[in-house]
Amino acid sequence: MSENIMWGAVLIGIAFVLGIVEIFLPSMGLIAAVAGLCALGGIIALFQESAAWGITGIGTVVAGAIAGFFFALKVLPHTPMGRGLILGSFDEEQPDDALREANERRELEQALEGATGVAKTDLHPVGHAEIEGARVEVIARTGAIESGTPVRVVEVRGNEVYVRPVDA
Repeated sequence: MSENIMWGAVLIGIAFVLGIVEIFLPSMGLIAAVAGLCALGGIIALFQESAAWGITGIGTVVAGAIAGFFFALKVLPHTPMGRGLILGSFDEEQPDDALREANERRELEQALEGATGVAKTDLHPVGHAEIEGARVEVIARTGAIESGTPVRVVEVRGNEVYVRPVDA
């Protein structure tokens, strides 16, 4: 094996390793740029051997880049940086936690149907009421309801809780 082929293969291999490192260790493109330069150097070294080796190097780099792109799409959502890009924040809260909280809230609201409570704010028509010890955002069915008025949950649709004043 000639020295040009060896250097070409080594540089292209280093480029692939750096491309994978870029997925897990974001460097704002610095590692990816070095990987690109290594791949270019490897292709040049292979072209110095022969045109056939150079074209093979180009094909290898293109195929590796495509495979790396799809690998990154598969892996990125499971990294902290990927969750930040997808969900819009870099906090450590898992998407499953947010889904669980939404389900618990939905179950609470479904359990509230028919329950009674007291309007804690003026409902014009939206406001808050305390129903069975929980502060819930509610919508008045009958227009405005004053704070302190006893209310009954008449419908829960999605995350919307509709109330009416309790008949005295």
